[in-house]
Amino acid sequence: MRVTQSARQVVSVVVTSFVCDLSALISLSHDVINQEPFVTILFLVIGLIALKNIRFFLKHS
Repeated sequence: MRVTQSARQVVSVVVTSFVCDLSALISLSHDVINQEPFVTILFLVIGLIALKNIRFFLKHS
């Protein structure tokens, strides 16, 4: 019985932390998009191109 309660507590902490971090990420993303929409879009486009190139180079190295 004790192991089950411990496992339940661990899962509860992990889920709670995940939801808290996700809501913070969504809130911060919303603020950044509202304050500087052009810079945000530019960053996302350049970032996605960079990640795609990094994946390509890692696969072919």
